[in-house]
Amino acid sequence: MAKDMWITDFGIGDFENVGMGGIFWINDPEYRYFAHAIYLLPGQMIPEHAHVATEFPAKHESWMVEKGWVYNFSEIGDKTPNAPAIPAAHGPIRSKNFAVQKVGDVLRLKKLGTFHFMMAGPEGAIVDEWACYHDNAGLRFTNQKASL
Repeated sequence: MAKDMWITDFGIGDFENVGMGGIFWINDPEYRYFAHAIYLLPGQMIPEHAHVATEFPAKHESWMVEKGWVYNFSEIGDKTPNAPAIPAAHGPIRSKNFAVQKVGDVLRLKKLGTFHFMMAGPEGAIVDEWACYHDNAGLRFTNQKASL
């Protein structure tokens, strides 16, 4: 399992606020499916990003919260009031619509190719993600410093 664990600050340099841990269960280009567990510290966000088509289709994903809760942000939809503060290290975001996603809630990407991200609530969060195959060449961040 250790070889499949992943901890990153996405090159932003503020892991406590912008980063994630995870275990990648599978990412299969032949059968085109993907699953991993996301681990977020309290208030930690994954950088805002989108997935575009490459030689593979754009990644479509769904998430289910196992522990804690998250703000699940999307650029699709009207601006939601009372959004949490975005960490200064991340910079501006496009995704202004969010849902509070609690244990057992399953949400999916609202539209292929759109920007989105998650931010953990005050307890942190564990989130399962299922998707089609994830091709890193199709990953786009709004923060130009962010990378894998």
